[in-house]
Amino acid sequence: GAGVKVSLVVEYATPSEDLHTELFVKLPLPMNHRTRKACIDLAQEGPEVMFNRFFSPCLPLRTPKYYFGDFSSKSTNFILISEQLPLADRKLRGQGLPPFVFEAAPLKGMDVVLNDKVEK
Repeated sequence: GAGVKVSLVVEYATPSEDLHTELFVKLPLPMNHRTRKACIDLAQEGPEVMFNRFFSPCLPLRTPKYYFGDFSSKSTNFILISEQLPLADRKLRGQGLPPFVFEAAPLKGMDVVLNDKVEK
């Protein structure tokens, strides 16, 4: 992946139906990571934060709720905090799922393990 991903569970002083308690946090890879330079060169993080903040609420499809994001063009550090979408059980991978039930992305290059792979 292009960043460190963390699941974060929070409690609010005043709970609300509008606030999610399970959050997804994305942070930059360490500077010495083999793909970190590519992420910086491609300038991926800043646009990702901006897209989640300004554009995803306008899309005609379900997107995770944006909570916070920041990007420093000077240091290239960033943080993106959003709602953590619940994923379907891995045993259901490749099956038709109902709307708003999300299948976890397969590992890169592992399409052959999908239940609905095309046989040659």
